[in-house]
Amino acid sequence: MKTHIPFLFFRKTITLGPEQAPLPPGYTLSFWRPGRFRIRPEGFPAMPFLVWGWCHALGVFATRDYGIMLIFRRGRLVHRTCLLPAHFRFPFMGPGDLQAAGIWTHPDHRGTGLGLVALRAVFHQLHGSGRTVWYMVREDNNASIRLAEKAGFQPWGRGRKLASPGLGMLGAFHITEGPSGRPSAIWPGSWYACSAPVPKASGSAAGLGAGPGRGRPPSGCG
Repeated sequence: MKTHIPFLFFRKTITLGPEQAPLPPGYTLSFWRPGRFRIRPEGFPAMPFLVWGWCHALGVFATRDYGIMLIFRRGRLVHRTCLLPAHFRFPFMGPGDLQAAGIWTHPDHRGTGLGLVALRAVFHQLHGSGRTVWYMVREDNNASIRLAEKAGFQPWGRGRKLASPGLGMLGAFHITEGPSGRPSAIWPGSWYACSAPVPKASGSAAGLGAGPGRGRPPSGCG
C-alpha cells in the first residue's frame, strides 16, 4: 500500500532582505529567466522544466516572475533553486506570492551551503518588495527542513497533495492543518514554538484571501 508522506509548509515575507551571502571560492551564481525562445535552461529535463516554461509562456502562472537561481563550479551546474509564481496546483498561495521549489544540489557539493546562498540571493533580489515566498517540503526531508529554518522561513501548516480524478500528476497541494502546539506531532525539531492554532480563513478577514491555509497566524507565530 502506497504511503503518502505529508508536507510541511513554510513562508517568509520579504521586507528588508538580507545581504547576499558570499559564494565559496570557485563558484559563480546567475539567475535564469525564460525568454521568447528560451522555455527551459539548456540541458534541463523536460519534466518539470518544459511544463513550467509553458506555464510561464501561456500565462498559467499568476505573475511573470518565474526564474531559476543557478550556481556553477568551473562551468558545471552544481545547484538550482527555482522561483515559481502562484498557480492552480498551489491554492494556498496569494496572487502575488512566490515559491522556492525544485531545490537541488549536486551530491559532490552538498554541505557547502549552496542552498542557503541561493535562497538569500532570491531574497536579495526581492528586497523591500513585501512579497511572500513559500517553501514546501516533505515531512521526512530533515535536510530541507533545516535549510528552511536557516533561511528564516516560518512554519505555517501541514498538508497533502490531493490528486485530481484521473490526473494524479496535476493534483493540488492543500494545507489541512495549522500549528497545533504539539511540535513532536506536527513539526519535527524543537524550533517550532507557537502554541496557538491558526484560525480558519473566512472571507475578507483571511489576510491573503479565502482558501485553504490563507488565514494569518495568531500573534507570535511569525
